[in-house]
Amino acid sequence: MNNIIKVRFNKAGKPHGREYSYLTPVEVSEGDIVEMQTRTSVSEGTVTQINVPESEIKKFKDVIRTIIGKVEEVENEDD
Repeated sequence: MNNIIKVRFNKAGKPHGREYSYLTPVEVSEGDIVEMQTRTSVSEGTVTQINVPESEIKKFKDVIRTIIGKVEEVENEDD
């Protein structure tokens, strides 16, 4: 596993728009929800591809951002 992934930002809880490349410090799978720092806030996105070849980020390798981490799923507790 390399640490380059592609993510689509979530809009209304669903992946929307174009894919963006990020580095990840944790193991993720396609479909995982992750948090990313944007210019003004923290946003959530869905992982759309893992193990992205380094050749795809060659032009912007020096400025690629890193995700904060995976969003932990909240389990519903039925009391």
